[in-house]
Amino acid sequence: MRVSYADKVVVITGASSGIGKELAAQLAVQGARLVLADLQEGASVQQADGAPALFIRTDVSQQAGVRYLFDEVRRKGLRIDYFFSNAGISLPMNGASSEDDWTRMLSTNLMSHVRVGRCITELMATGSRPHLVITASASSFLSELTSIGYATTKYATFGYAEWMAFSYRKQGLKVSVACPEAVWTPLIDDIPYLQAGAISVQEAARQMLRGTLEDKFLITTHEGTVEKMQQKYADVDGYVRTIADFREDALRA
Repeated sequence: MRVSYADKVVVITGASSGIGKELAAQLAVQGARLVLADLQEGASVQQADGAPALFIRTDVSQQAGVRYLFDEVRRKGLRIDYFFSNAGISLPMNGASSEDDWTRMLSTNLMSHVRVGRCITELMATGSRPHLVITASASSFLSELTSIGYATTKYATFGYAEWMAFSYRKQGLKVSVACPEAVWTPLIDDIPYLQAGAISVQEAARQMLRGTLEDKFLITTHEGTVEKMQQKYADVDGYVRTIADFREDALRA
């Protein structure tokens, strides 16, 4: 039987811009029943049946915000089939960056996923098994040149997703981690070195949705991402030296 998103309840965080907004647009066409969560409401999304998507304004960088999202979904009588934990931010950061910057990055880029995962594991006690899709980044294993906070939180996010995937697999919980390389979103507007190889947000969303239906754990968006990861771990010392040189040239350009 062909798996599809038709009539499935799909929750998306970070749904008002970037990849989250495009996921919503494509899922609407495919007949999903959408629950969109963000701090700011984006353009309204019409579902296949003509009804507007349910929007829940909430802050997933806070535990109370994630609880509110799950409580509202339950109050509407919805059983979640797919949960795209997609919220994320970036800040220019280096080794001297402030405690406040670190707190903000960790709260959104890592702990939002942890909070979502906690609520989903609680749902499992009721027999529910939503497919959890966490948006990380190719920076999760290739790092990032302009923000130590982004690189660190994406590494940690990948580790979290991996642990959830193997620890709950035998209990029937599906977990995927999306690791896109550069995508044309506002996050790369001021990062020229990423723009040359960037793909459209439409293509990134297509890859994520396809990989989820195929029940992949690791979902990539660019050809060669896995090969780059393999090359790095075959010679990590060499990788660090190479990237040190590349970073100096890229940020000078």
